[in-house]
Amino acid sequence: MFEAQEIESNASWRAEVTEKRLPIFNKFEADIADSEKHYFEYFMTWLAEDKTTDSKAILIGYKDDKKRKKFNVNKLFNRFINTCKLEAEGIVQVSKVLRVLVLYLKKIGELDSSVTLPALTQKMHREAGRLTPLRLNRYVVLYKDIVNALSESLKQPNCKDDVKRGQILLSSIVYGGLLSVEGLYGLLVNSSKQPYFVNSQKIWPLDLKTREYLHSESRFWYPDTLTETLLLKSQLSEIEIITGQKQEMKKKITSLIQGVFSSLPKSFKKNLVIKKMNLKALLNVVSVHYEQVVPSFVVRYCHREFISHSLKPSAINRLAGYFALGDGVENSDSPVKPAWAPSDQYLSLDDSHSMSNTSEQEEESQAVSWTWVEKHIKKSDSKESLERDISVILKNDMELEPVQRLVLMWGAHLASVGSNDFTNLQTKRIAYMMCSVGSRLSGLVQKDDMSLYSSEDLEGLYEELLGTVSSAGLKRKLASMLDRFQKYLENYHYVDAIDSREVFGIQNSPLPVDANILLVDEYLNVLKTLEGIDELDLSPEVNVVIRLIFILGYRCGLRQSEGLKLRVEDIQGDENCYLIVRPHHYRTLKTNNAKRHFELRNFLSHDELLLFRDWLNKRRGQLDSGESSSPFLFACASKSYNCINADLVFPVIHRVMRAVCGDDSLRYHNLRHSFATLTLLKLMSEESCQLSIYEQHPETQSWLADNAALKHYLYASQDPTRRHLYALSILMGHASPETTLEHYIHCMDYLARVSIEKRIMPTAEMLSDASGQSLTTIYRWLRDGADGYRLGLHKKYKRILPQPSQVMFSAAISNFRLELIANNTVRKFDDCRKILFKLIQSPVLIIDEYKQYDALSEQTGINASEIKKWERNLLSLLSLERHKIASDGVGNCSRKINLERYQNETLPLPAKPRNIDIDQNAYVEVVDRLQIMAQKDPVKLQALLNGFSKHTQKRNYLFRFTDIASAEPVIDALSTLTNDKVSLSFTLLHGQKQSGNNLKKVCLPHWRKCLNLSNRRVILTGLANSDAKVGKYGWLGVNLINTETGRAIEGLRYAFAMMYVLEAAIV
Repeated sequence: MFEAQEIESNASWRAEVTEKRLPIFNKFEADIADSEKHYFEYFMTWLAEDKTTDSKAILIGYKDDKKRKKFNVNKLFNRFINTCKLEAEGIVQVSKVLRVLVLYLKKIGELDSSVTLPALTQKMHREAGRLTPLRLNRYVVLYKDIVNALSESLKQPNCKDDVKRGQILLSSIVYGGLLSVEGLYGLLVNSSKQPYFVNSQKIWPLDLKTREYLHSESRFWYPDTLTETLLLKSQLSEIEIITGQKQEMKKKITSLIQGVFSSLPKSFKKNLVIKKMNLKALLNVVSVHYEQVVPSFVVRYCHREFISHSLKPSAINRLAGYFALGDGVENSDSPVKPAWAPSDQYLSLDDSHSMSNTSEQEEESQAVSWTWVEKHIKKSDSKESLERDISVILKNDMELEPVQRLVLMWGAHLASVGSNDFTNLQTKRIAYMMCSVGSRLSGLVQKDDMSLYSSEDLEGLYEELLGTVSSAGLKRKLASMLDRFQKYLENYHYVDAIDSREVFGIQNSPLPVDANILLVDEYLNVLKTLEGIDELDLSPEVNVVIRLIFILGYRCGLRQSEGLKLRVEDIQGDENCYLIVRPHHYRTLKTNNAKRHFELRNFLSHDELLLFRDWLNKRRGQLDSGESSSPFLFACASKSYNCINADLVFPVIHRVMRAVCGDDSLRYHNLRHSFATLTLLKLMSEESCQLSIYEQHPETQSWLADNAALKHYLYASQDPTRRHLYALSILMGHASPETTLEHYIHCMDYLARVSIEKRIMPTAEMLSDASGQSLTTIYRWLRDGADGYRLGLHKKYKRILPQPSQVMFSAAISNFRLELIANNTVRKFDDCRKILFKLIQSPVLIIDEYKQYDALSEQTGINASEIKKWERNLLSLLSLERHKIASDGVGNCSRKINLERYQNETLPLPAKPRNIDIDQNAYVEVVDRLQIMAQKDPVKLQALLNGFSKHTQKRNYLFRFTDIASAEPVIDALSTLTNDKVSLSFTLLHGQKQSGNNLKKVCLPHWRKCLNLSNRRVILTGLANSDAKVGKYGWLGVNLINTETGRAIEGLRYAFAMMYVLEAAIV
């Protein structure tokens, strides 16, 4: 039992109380227990000494009733805890007395009823620490033994190869930050290979995926000075047996390090505390030493307690300025495994195995936003009833957002058809999958129709969604469900296919991350290129908007939807602007953590801030004058854009980024990766510190070194702090720093080396023994620090190291043209086809018809009038007279072209060609020339399209003419589509009874003369389908031929049909 602490009370507090309130406190003291009176007296004495407004609220009350609501009892008690001299048990007792006192004063009307009770204070027992003082002292002794053993081993001449490997491993543990089995084994496997060069820095890959070990992420390693010396000097051969089993890896590493200790002189070993090597104990000893001088999250990275991907090869190549790495560091001959094995292990409704922290419970509870689905299907006890309930929702609820409709249709599909990938797929599991996927997609997609997204947009969407989940277990389950959902969209909704393996990874392996960033030098070159785009390609107003969205993505790490849907009211202030990211009617946020704000002067450069203010003032002026009523910041009144469409912004940014940087994998979401990676480096760098890896990028070096203003903004101080990672996760809008580290930070490999080398370095004697150089030489190399030593080491081994090729860095492009973006006709075909499919798939009542056009227009950025035109042209092509396309009653529409089949129905929609790989070049050539004809000779194009509508054939021939008048304008137009890849082919179609003499003397001359075809032009002959209709001169079949194969080009009927839908002018 706790014995009451002796408390000195002083009756002087009663002198501070008015005569009116003194009886109140006397009565209260009389009512409480005797054991509590000591604490009451102590607390009242403290109140009399505190003399704050809150203290007076209890002692003498408020004179003015209006001030009662300002009383903050929690603030008052926190101040008591920090200033009183009581022990923990006494503070707990005072908190109980204070709660009773507040209730009493509220009851008699002396405190306002809205005043909250103070938090109940509890004494918590301290958790058992990882280290006791005795164990810490032992670890200090063990660490000295490890260092001494390594130092002594380096003095031994003519070591065996296995001892050299053990020295490399032990050195990489002590000085190189490799504290995981995967990292050490990755180094062991790759130690025989030549390093890669990045701006005078050598790096070794640690990736084990090519060795059939799928549980490690892509990681590079920047070696410490000692291990780098040993690697270059030893020139070891590859180890004989390579395993993919972690336990075998551990055994191999342990045996090699044990070999180092075994090779030591007996006289030296007698003085060591370590008698037998235990790898886990060794890593813990070194880890404890690291934690004393290195940031804890860096040590956790070294231990591989969290995953952080290194930069992808294309990003490292740009950083180096030459082709340092290929797209894959190493090619594997092992067979490619499927993205997922058929398994239910990631779809279990029991989350106990993965609930490792509170954040996962919060993340999983986000599915509550889909309780409206559960409300309708909670009584579904069978797949049949579930399918029926979903059908009712789809039929009756016309206000469903597109993504909600897609997920419900997926659920109905799983209930009716099932999936070969899942075993034991039960009704509750289907509902769980629908809620998990639907709730998260709704937060990101908003009202957009994701079935209209391109493959690139879908990949970015899934990466961003998975990036918001911090729990590894939940992330893996969600990736499995998203993979199945995407396959459903590809098979049943004609959504663009994505690389599932690249997006969702391989079973049990870490999820892939698009680890690509833009350096500051590259960013400035892209910005300059955007600014210089010709006004004929991009109007000045749209140009400014695109640049601002690009600036905010890079400087503030905003997501696409966050930047695109900013409102004018989300920018507060005039000279000193604050950008607030918050949910609103037009755009919700994924989680509450996504709410954040930026004081822009601390993130944007001076010129960027001026550009932003000018646009902001312009938009505010338009709203004040009534010129525009749009609430969005990026509305273009001159273009009648209520909010600029994503399709006008991001394709331009992607095109320019890829052209300037020479990296086709770059996309807008990489700007967010850049913000996280470079901001962490900026915060972790010492003032005016120059990071050698960026020595070829002066703007990046300068930006990283200029960190005083940002630190003062975040911390109001320049003092050392451990809050860098937490501050960055808040700026990113993440629930936990682990999410930021795993998905967006790609500098941990280099940052770990820099952080460790500041505090932990091998001695000059060790470097001398390892390199074979004299101490004088070593001291001279070390005069300029670790990088100076590496420079000397590089000169010594230069002859055996690969030499970098010619250095080339990004540069701004003057007068950049966007023609290729505008001429992407194949992409237009796909977008048009998706929209038409939506019209067919979602029939509505006639009164809602125009509402549907407007909804599609809002989702796609295509004018409603344009969508109606496409629909009208499609009806004309298929000779349908109904006012609206639908899937019922297509009849004989497929006589001209192949039509799409969907769920055993024929849709009034041109079918995409199944395989045009052989004819790909010729097909693209024809499509491009059709687009050029549309721009330069629209009259000729209309003649060609009208001829296609009347004279095309489903099989054998692209066109079939029965008379000269019909054939002449079409053949003239087709002739402009030919070149060295594409040629025209003619075939005379005749009846069975026509003689060969008649063909030569009558039919062929007739077509040659009337169409002005030379005698050199070959005209083939063939039988017509109907002898009765062939006529006196026969028919003429025309095809466009791939000159490489000599056969008709596959897919041209589809191309002409889609061009007709897009461009035909129907009178």
